[in-house]
Amino acid sequence: MKPFYLSALFLACLQYSGSAHALLNTHPLSGQINNFPRHIDPIIQPVKKTIQSTKDQTQAQAQQPLDTASDKLVDPLLQLPKQLPIINTQGKTVLMDVEVEHGWRAVEREWLVMLEDKDLPSVQALGVEILEQTHYAQLGMSLLRFKVTAELDSLAALQQHLPAAMSARIDRNHIYASQNKKTRDNLPTNLSRNAACDIPVALGIIDTAINLSHPAFTSGNQPSTIISHDFLVENMTATNLPTLTAHGTAIAGLLVGKSDELQPLLPKATLYSASVFFARNDYAQGATIINLVSALDWLAGQKLSVINMSLAGPDNQILAKVIAKILASGHVIVAAAGNEGPAAPPLFPAAYPGVIAVTAVDSEHKIYRWANQGNYISFAALGVSVTTARSAGGVGNESGTSIAAPVVSALIACELTQTKTSPAQAIAHLVSKAVDLGKQGRDPVFGYGLL
Repeated sequence: MKPFYLSALFLACLQYSGSAHALLNTHPLSGQINNFPRHIDPIIQPVKKTIQSTKDQTQAQAQQPLDTASDKLVDPLLQLPKQLPIINTQGKTVLMDVEVEHGWRAVEREWLVMLEDKDLPSVQALGVEILEQTHYAQLGMSLLRFKVTAELDSLAALQQHLPAAMSARIDRNHIYASQNKKTRDNLPTNLSRNAACDIPVALGIIDTAINLSHPAFTSGNQPSTIISHDFLVENMTATNLPTLTAHGTAIAGLLVGKSDELQPLLPKATLYSASVFFARNDYAQGATIINLVSALDWLAGQKLSVINMSLAGPDNQILAKVIAKILASGHVIVAAAGNEGPAAPPLFPAAYPGVIAVTAVDSEHKIYRWANQGNYISFAALGVSVTTARSAGGVGNESGTSIAAPVVSALIACELTQTKTSPAQAIAHLVSKAVDLGKQGRDPVFGYGLL
């Protein structure tokens, strides 16, 4: 083998970036490397990239707290291919989960439009496949779901063929994700917490299904009640998708689960649980806009004041209008701020006006490393290495803004029930009680502070 290739292989295999960097500049062959003809650049460049990547990783690892290793073990498993077939229990593909604009996810070539009577002929004229037309009584709106050809599969293309008035009422059937992570870290766990209140309250959650046979919901005297509705089954009757229970069980465990290791936030609550998620893989799940709208319509008709949405995804014109309708009806929506990191763009529904966006801190009040940041953050709550129910039985630690959101949902529900005030007054009272952790006043990391 030629000396150059031996040298390049040696450099690429080095484990420590400092040594590699020094070698690249002082090795006797370094001048020869820099002066080689351009046709061998494809060989040199990967070596340089490998060295720089190793250097970056080494520096980053040196600056990371103890829980990083466990997060890195989980994160790659959440990465999805550009096209992901969703398979039912019979081995058949029921929908294609694909990457669309800006890296978001959606059902392949499926679109939704908030329909007015005059709109239907315009959509039909496109020659698209009409999948369903549904009226939502509580929301006072109708949605048309349809599938387009590849040529029409963009908002710009559809806007060219549809009346201008429809532009603000049409969007993809986007897919949203839950916002928690299992942890294997050495951080202190939250083995006990005080109840938000000890009075009967009603609260809604939009999540996966719940393992209702878990001992945390069945053992002893259980003053709380869980009322479930599965929209994955209702809206996708013929698909036979497997039922997920992990994330919803964890959220319900925080709110109403009771055992020697769990103290519920709401020991006397009536919990309305709307199941909307399908499995993407063993570690990730997704919820379509159409299922989210169905869940919100159902919860809007129940006697409850607060809806917890421990999920996040893109800005969507349909979801934005539905959220606005729910808020205008007097309900409070609490949402996870997102787990995409401090430099990530805002996630929704948390970033919509009027939604209470919750970030996560650990037991030492340090911000969760993966939490989104921005001016839309409302409050912080404990959400790192928190003990809650596991769907397979027993308890375990969970982290994420998903885990923090129920704390704030519970406190707002208690405030509204106890004081009989308006949502604005209840939230203002919680603002006055928040512990300011960041810059004075509201800031993009902790919002108004810790509850």
